[in-house]
Amino acid sequence: MYETHRTLDFHLTLQPAEDLRAAHFIEEHDLCAPLLFVTPAIDVSGLTLAPADWARVLREFHARQPDWQIVLGCYRPETAANATPFARTADSECELCLQIQQQLTFPTHLFVNSDSFFYTLAMIKRSTLFLGPSTATFHAAWTQGVPAVGIFGNEPNHCKERWGILTGRGAHLVMNECKDYARTGSRPLRRLRRLRYSIKKRLHKLYYGEFRPKMYYSRFDTQKAQELQQLLTRVCQRILSE
Repeated sequence: MYETHRTLDFHLTLQPAEDLRAAHFIEEHDLCAPLLFVTPAIDVSGLTLAPADWARVLREFHARQPDWQIVLGCYRPETAANATPFARTADSECELCLQIQQQLTFPTHLFVNSDSFFYTLAMIKRSTLFLGPSTATFHAAWTQGVPAVGIFGNEPNHCKERWGILTGRGAHLVMNECKDYARTGSRPLRRLRRLRYSIKKRLHKLYYGEFRPKMYYSRFDTQKAQELQQLLTRVCQRILSE
């Protein structure tokens, strides 16, 4: 768990139509600051929390910050080629958000991106804080100067130098597992892990006809949940005090 405070003059300008779409959503749902925007989905190259774990995170966040409003968002258009096959228990990003929403007893709002990624970017721009496991939306947040908290795997290339926020304030929670196999240690050890993973993929294809990679973190335990809440609380307090 670490925080970044790097700065650089970089800002991605949105088109008026994109800003207007987000403004209409905010007005339609009567949203106001402070607002947490969450995109729980990730593509096949990474991991995210299971729906039950996301629900636990948001319940605890709501208990600690009851004045904050929460929006669950789909960051890729539903018509995108890679938007439909997501995970074993969710057919799309929207379905994943609905699974999370159904486990919550307090009001949340669902933003479905039906057009362009930049409409999601416009929603992030109007949010007070962003939370998600995708580096795409994490980077998008800093193009709008929005504070962000990312949940990333324990990979050698997931470092603050590479994924650090360049505009605004950012924080990372680094999980204690990775997508497929750990790439740390000596070269023979890494080769052995790669061979074992290759055998696992072949056996899955043999028995099940296809290989479905792991999509959810399996070690999001009580300690990691507490670390994430402490990080979110600290970032929220810093935002409101500015």
